[in-house]
Amino acid sequence: MLSYQAREYYEYLNRRLVEFEANISLIVEFGNKYKDVTTDILKKIISTKNTSRDSSGTHYIVKDGGIQEQFKNIIRDFKSEFNFFDVFNEYAILKKDIQNYIIDKNIIDDSVMELFNEIDQFFKIYQSFMQSDNDTNLAIDFGQSVKEISASYKTITNAYSEFENNMCNAIKDNPEKDMCEISIQLLGINYTLQQFANNLTIIQEIYENIGCIIYNKETYEKLQVKKIESGSLLSIILGDKNIIETIAILLNKSVNLVFNKFTYEGKIIRHKEFREELMSDIELTARMKELGYDVAEIEKNNKETMTILTKDLLRLSSSSPKIKVNDNEYSIKDSQSQKFIETSNVLLLSEGKEDNKTTD
Repeated sequence: MLSYQAREYYEYLNRRLVEFEANISLIVEFGNKYKDVTTDILKKIISTKNTSRDSSGTHYIVKDGGIQEQFKNIIRDFKSEFNFFDVFNEYAILKKDIQNYIIDKNIIDDSVMELFNEIDQFFKIYQSFMQSDNDTNLAIDFGQSVKEISASYKTITNAYSEFENNMCNAIKDNPEKDMCEISIQLLGINYTLQQFANNLTIIQEIYENIGCIIYNKETYEKLQVKKIESGSLLSIILGDKNIIETIAILLNKSVNLVFNKFTYEGKIIRHKEFREELMSDIELTARMKELGYDVAEIEKNNKETMTILTKDLLRLSSSSPKIKVNDNEYSIKDSQSQKFIETSNVLLLSEGKEDNKTTD
C-alpha cells in the first residue's frame, strides 16, 4: 500500500470507528466493569483462609460473601441497557463498508479483520447466553468475550489514530500569517526520476508566474516543498498565501476542464482552446476578482506570462488520470486512463516542440 493510500485508509477507518463509537461504548464500559468485578472476586477467593473439605472437594468460605450476586448484577445491568438489534445492525453496516473499501482499494489489514472476528464471536456468544436460562458458564464466556473486544477495540483505535497523526499531522501549522499550504497529488502513475523533476519544475513555474502577476517586481516568499510521498508527485507545498490560494483556484478549474473534455470528447484539449475556456470561466473570473485580480486586465498586461502559466496548468492537469488538489479529487475512468496517458504524452510532446518555435 502506497503512503497516500495508507493515509486515506486510516483517515477513512478512523472516521468510521469514531462514528460507531457510541454503539460500542456500552460494551467497552461493561468490559471494564467485568474486569474489575472478576478481579475483585478472584482476590476474595484466593485470599480466603476459611476452607472446608469433603468428598465433593474443597469449599471456600468468602468473607462478606456476595460474589455470585456481584457477578449476576453486572450481567443483568448490561442486558437491560444493551440494545442488541440496533448495535448489531450498525455493526453490520460498518463491517460491510470497511470490507468493501478494503477490497476496492486492494488493502490487506489483518488487525481490523481480527477485530471483526472477535466482535462476530461476541454476538454469537451473547445470543447463546440470552437464549439460555442465565447459564453461568455462558455468562463467563460472554464476559470474557466482551473483555477481549474491549481491549482489541481500544488497542486498534489508539494505534490507527496514531498512524493517522504520524502520516497526516507531520506538518504543523505555519505560524506566518502570510504563508499557506496546498496539497497536490498526481496519482495512478509510477513516475520516472525525470518525470518527477519535470512536474516539480512545472509547479515551481506556476508559482513564480502567478507571483509575477500579483506582485509585479515586489518580493514574496519562495515556494517550499514540505512533504513528498511515494505513490504521488508530492503531498504538501508551502508558499505565499495569495499565490497558493490562486494556484488552488486555477488548478481545480484546470483539472476539471481537462478531465471533462477528455471524458466527453476522448482527447486532450489543446492549449489555445484550454486558455480561452479557462479565462472565460465566469466562476473563475468572479473568484479571482474577490481576491482582487481582474482576469481581463491580467490577460491584457501580462500576456506572455499568462501564456506560460496556462501552458503549465495544462501540462500539470494532463500529467495524470487521477489528481487530488487539497480535498478535491478528480479522476478518469479506469477504462479510459491508459488512453488519457498516451494521448497526453503525444500532445504535450508535440506542443513542447512548438514551444521551441513560437509562443501563441
